[in-house]
Amino acid sequence: MILQIVLAIIVLILAYPAGRILRHYTQDEKKLYSRYFPYLAWIFLILAIVFSFFDVTIALTFVFMLLLIEFWKE
Repeated sequence: MILQIVLAIIVLILAYPAGRILRHYTQDEKKLYSRYFPYLAWIFLILAIVFSFFDVTIALTFVFMLLLIEFWKE
């Protein structure tokens, strides 16, 4: 259990470079998806809160996707 959480935190740290790399390679798609991502961010946030009571690994996955979107939008 502890090992899964440590690995999940390491993956969360990797969300920043992944978001920056995706931002660099997907500039043309940014205009298209920028209107959907605020809604997705709220959905991921709510799902992360809900799943934090049931399974921490799934909640951290939603937090990773939320961070990836936020770093990609910068």
